[in-house]
Amino acid sequence: MFIFTSKFFKVLFVVASVAILTVSLLPGKSLPSNLIWDKAGHFIAYAGLAGICRFASNKRQNWQIIIAVILFSFLIELLQQLIPNRSFEWYDLLANGLGALFGTIAAYFIKPLIIKK
Repeated sequence: MFIFTSKFFKVLFVVASVAILTVSLLPGKSLPSNLIWDKAGHFIAYAGLAGICRFASNKRQNWQIIIAVILFSFLIELLQQLIPNRSFEWYDLLANGLGALFGTIAAYFIKPLIIKK
């Protein structure tokens, strides 16, 4: 049976962060444009990122995780202004923030069920 460790989740967090950064900085015409699925994608990506971060953390740093993930999201939104056919979008930031909040809360309750001390 595979044992999930903090190190596993730290590596997964880095991989997920790089994946989100890479996809977020693609030129705008490379991506589909369906508003509902776009915002759902933002929510899911950042919920996953925050959840992974919560699993990687040895301490209960819930607010720090939420703030860090939202700041990461904000930085990406700023960088998108430099990419052709991309722009800063407040609704993306909102979806990202709600995803970070949901992912952190979900991981808070799920982590004790998966990782036994």
